[in-house]
Amino acid sequence: QPTFANIAPWITIVYFFVIVYKILRLILHWNRFKFNGRSAWIKPPVDMKLFCMIKSNEFGIKRKVSLWYSNTINTPLTFGFLNPIILLPVALVNNLSVSEAESLIIHELAHIKSNDYFLNWLLIISETVYFFNPFFLIIVSKIRMEREKNCDASVLQYIYTPISYAETLLKA
Repeated sequence: QPTFANIAPWITIVYFFVIVYKILRLILHWNRFKFNGRSAWIKPPVDMKLFCMIKSNEFGIKRKVSLWYSNTINTPLTFGFLNPIILLPVALVNNLSVSEAESLIIHELAHIKSNDYFLNWLLIISETVYFFNPFFLIIVSKIRMEREKNCDASVLQYIYTPISYAETLLKA
């Protein structure tokens, strides 16, 4: 008991500094992404923007969804809760057919429909707080995997075959 009482304040101080370090790193990465990346955004073709708008209406998304291409990312991503933005890497889109690019847009729209952006922030915050618990980290990775499976199932409800969609995901 006395040795634990002597060590507990030090453990608390170390935990506090690790949390502060992780939060500052998250803020730095977010700011770097948000401000440095915007200058590298490229307007997509009108037909892709129109496809994104039509499908977002089909999904029942009330918010305006923007579609952009970017040179600074390697995989498709979605961010923004109030004004969602879908970013597709230029290098990837140049190597995809139109239907493959459309399937990626539908996948990202499924993330927006299920508010995965908000859930992802909750997961990031909880991962930061409970970084020391391996069971919690396993649960978080399972939640992320199930979210991706859910979005993949949304894509397969359309005209895309599972094989072609799997090939698209491999390219991505």
